[in-house]
Amino acid sequence: MREAGAALMARDRLGRDVFTHGAPEGLAVDYHAVYDTSLYDLLRAYADIRVRGSVTSMHIAKRPVYALDEAVRRLNDLVGGAFNWTQLRDFLPTHLDDPRMRRSALASMFVASLELARTGRADIRQMVAYGPLYVRRRDDAGYDSMESDNDER
Repeated sequence: MREAGAALMARDRLGRDVFTHGAPEGLAVDYHAVYDTSLYDLLRAYADIRVRGSVTSMHIAKRPVYALDEAVRRLNDLVGGAFNWTQLRDFLPTHLDDPRMRRSALASMFVASLELARTGRADIRQMVAYGPLYVRRRDDAGYDSMESDNDER
């Protein structure tokens, strides 16, 4: 046993007396990238990255509007005394200074005039396309011509 142990210890050791071959070096490869993209592709890729990173929520502010119920009530009260044809704009509230609120009031008054005409409480006339709308209280005795009513003014 001693002789076998001495023979093993006398042999050359790997890493001290004997070295193995190194790993193959391989071939040196020189890469030359050729990019075949347009400016649009680059901008689109950049935009996609930006959109992914930013999540935004949209909040639309509630605009003040002139209520339809209030418009029907106002127009019903004012048309009750209007025997002659009166422009719909004359029935608008005068206290509205905001142009957006005035547009909302005009739209609500228009719908209110259609509602009063539907229920038979008012008549609506328009002499020319895109012209002013005229409203009056419904006359059960018959229709007067609009031209004669406007001439009296």
